[in-house]
Amino acid sequence: MHRFARLLLLAFVCTGALAVPVRAANLLVNPGFESAGGSFTGWTTFSPALPSSVALSTAANDNIMRTGAAAAKIYGGFVNCPFAPTFNVSGFLQTFPLAASSNTTFEFSCQAYMASADSIPGSFTCSSNRALIKLAFFNAVTGGSEIQGSEAVIGGPFTIKDQWNTFTVKANAPAAARRVEALILYLQPGCAGGAVYVDDLMLESYTTPSVSGNVLSNSNFSSPTGNGLVVPGWRTFGNVYFDGRALGSYSAGGAAKLFGTFNPGTNSVMYQSFKTTPGTPWQFSLNALTSCADSPIQVGNDNQLVMHIAFMDATGTEIPGGPTEIAMDVTKPLGQWLNTSISGIAPANTDSVRC
Repeated sequence: MHRFARLLLLAFVCTGALAVPVRAANLLVNPGFESAGGSFTGWTTFSPALPSSVALSTAANDNIMRTGAAAAKIYGGFVNCPFAPTFNVSGFLQTFPLAASSNTTFEFSCQAYMASADSIPGSFTCSSNRALIKLAFFNAVTGGSEIQGSEAVIGGPFTIKDQWNTFTVKANAPAAARRVEALILYLQPGCAGGAVYVDDLMLESYTTPSVSGNVLSNSNFSSPTGNGLVVPGWRTFGNVYFDGRALGSYSAGGAAKLFGTFNPGTNSVMYQSFKTTPGTPWQFSLNALTSCADSPIQVGNDNQLVMHIAFMDATGTEIPGGPTEIAMDVTKPLGQWLNTSISGIAPANTDSVRC
């Protein structure tokens, strides 16, 4: 691993099944901006400058919409351009109160479009203009602090152009959350142009499915030690730490943060071991992200996250042909929690398994 990069992740082993969630209807008001022939009714909009950089696309102007007669259009505020550009954020959102310990999962999705004629330039997403879809949880009905979030880039230098693309973020509401915000944001670090169109948004909620058969200790990293290491429960090597920031918490507690050792051939590793017998099936699942907020893994820097199930014999030697692994492409979508599972069956002579 030759470039600095960090990774936040949660992991769990599950040999049981998840219950099928019962979803509520779309919680959003005016999700397609169709009210009154085209409006932001139900949405709160904000922009750093006038005229507003949050607008509508209708037949009378851009004429870009996925369904119906309108869509939202969002772009940069061009604050103090071109001589002293100031980082600025535009956007729109809807807010919903939450009861204590609601045990609720939210899924927020949208359709987004970027035209070649007005696309976002750049060679690195995190230093370029970018549009985001985001779920944010706060510890108060109004005001307060953001305690957890999940977001994804829906428009940037590498977005597929001239077509509507689907984006979804999902997060479990932490027990301390008293409201959730569903946001579409546009971040403009300088004076570059580019616009993103958004239509047909949906916010769904359902009771967080229960998981049976999880054998991991401290699977949501809610028990860090004073020095920040991800223990108890986990064996770690290299740079593995606890991270309790809102951006790194998929669920209540925190996350494990892994980053490179800066020593070629030496990896950062975390695992747990369990006794098992030949023929036993094992499944290992985790949620992982790499974020613009924390030196992300990016295309071309050779860093990667690998999930691994290793079957060991009685001497502690890994059995050839037995391991199961996958390299996760956490650069797509950047900033979004990505869920992945792998599974394997313990081969002959297996004495233990490492996940």
